Amino acid sequence: MLNSASYGFIIDNATVEFTRSLRGKEAEETIEGILYCKSPEEVVVSIHKPVKQWISFENAAIRIYYPEDSIAFKIISDYPGSFSFFNTFLGVMKEDFGLSDRGYTLSDHKIKEDTLITYWKPSGKLSETIENLKLIYANNRIISSEIKKIDGEFMLKSSYEKHENHGEYSFPMEINTTILMDEDTVFEKIIYKNLNFNDSLPEEVKNFKIPEDIEMREIRW
Repeated sequence: MLNSASYGFIIDNATVEFTRSLRGKEAEETIEGILYCKSPEEVVVSIHKPVKQWISFENAAIRIYYPEDSIAFKIISDYPGSFSFFNTFLGVMKEDFGLSDRGYTLSDHKIKEDTLITYWKPSGKLSETIENLKLIYANNRIISSEIKKIDGEFMLKSSYEKHENHGEYSFPMEINTTILMDEDTVFEKIIYKNLNFNDSLPEEVKNFKIPEDIEMREIRW
């Protein structure tokens, strides 16, 4: 079970279709697929464009499988939660937005009328580059977030729009992010659609496993 909400709305699993577009100075990319959230710790993503692949997030590791090429990778990172661009969407179903699981602790908060601002400090290697992460809520909806670097410069800014209410949760169905890099600025847009809960998951998702005869190549971040 993902979480138990009030008002009788209980979530056992969730699925949502997505389109993720990235645009930088010299390159553009669009990815389309379906996100299957089997539990808070187990997420499976089926990507069908531009290249068919499966991605699973489990036990702080990411596994990527390309069935048409019979290639698989296991990525291990010292930066908890840094892999997934789905964290902000799934975080809606967690009290602390899932930040504790990603190595953050609440350092401060401010309340003004219907607006809540929370500040989060990272731990481990993240603290060497990130000063804090700020979340802004209005009317109990996440509306924006910012990540500030140690030098005071912004690393990332996101806005959350077109919310869709399910029980006590309000899911942003569009997320626009500006990622500020040393030599480039990358713009990311994620659009979600057809959000469903407690449907019967496809067998290939319920029993997802990379075939044992596929060589798993390990990559460390």
